[in-house]
Amino acid sequence: MSYRLNTHISSDIDVPSYEKRLSICLRPNGFSFSVATSQYLLEFGQALHEGAADMVSLSNDIKALFQSLGIHPFAFQKVELVVPSDMSTWVPDELYAEDHKALYLNLLYGSAPLGSMVYVDPSAELQSRQLFVAESGMVTAFKIALPGIVVRSQFSKFSESDLLDSPSPAILMYVRSGMVDIQVSHAGKMLMSTSFDFATSADLLSIGVDVMQQLQIETPSTILWLAGEVGRDIYKALCDYFPQVRLYTGRKRQFGNPEFQHLHTYQFVLNLI
Repeated sequence: MSYRLNTHISSDIDVPSYEKRLSICLRPNGFSFSVATSQYLLEFGQALHEGAADMVSLSNDIKALFQSLGIHPFAFQKVELVVPSDMSTWVPDELYAEDHKALYLNLLYGSAPLGSMVYVDPSAELQSRQLFVAESGMVTAFKIALPGIVVRSQFSKFSESDLLDSPSPAILMYVRSGMVDIQVSHAGKMLMSTSFDFATSADLLSIGVDVMQQLQIETPSTILWLAGEVGRDIYKALCDYFPQVRLYTGRKRQFGNPEFQHLHTYQFVLNLI
């Protein structure tokens, strides 16, 4: 098997399939997944990558892992694959042209790496399309294993978070290995959506301060939300400067199993928005 199930928590709550969503998020060492409705978190799991495999074997192993848990793609309202990307941008619907989708990203980042593709995820609410680059082999393996799966980026998910409607300016920092994804929103509007390289907690602090000053939202009511790979050093460094720092754990849901309370849900927020 290409993957080994490392964590799995489920519940006995019975809800109709048309209310359930399966959300899978690629991670550096494998993937995490959740089954949820708007009201309940029903299932959570984490699978670790065990070794290299060709696309056919990979897709077969992904399908077999989910089947072993009784998870089938036809049993959900929606199945999505979230792929954190280092190369992404929003393009308004009125400016988007399918033939130019690679050009938009080339202008910002240069050519995409070999073995990658440009994916598009439209947002009706923002009247824009999220364009992002992802490694095509892994995405294709999931598409074969789970027909009908929708491919999304981290910013596609952030645009659906409840932070977008925050009455106070809200800065979301999603920390990954050597990268931080930032979305800034206020009163239903997205003010910024971008990624930065960083090496230390001091770098993150500098980035956060620059963002606040650039957008002129350096106020006591501004809330900094942290998610992802947030260590104690990062949390402390940002708390020393920002008046309000909180961990973001996604949308509020009831837990179908008390074991969910032991999860560090801020680390898996892309499964939980």
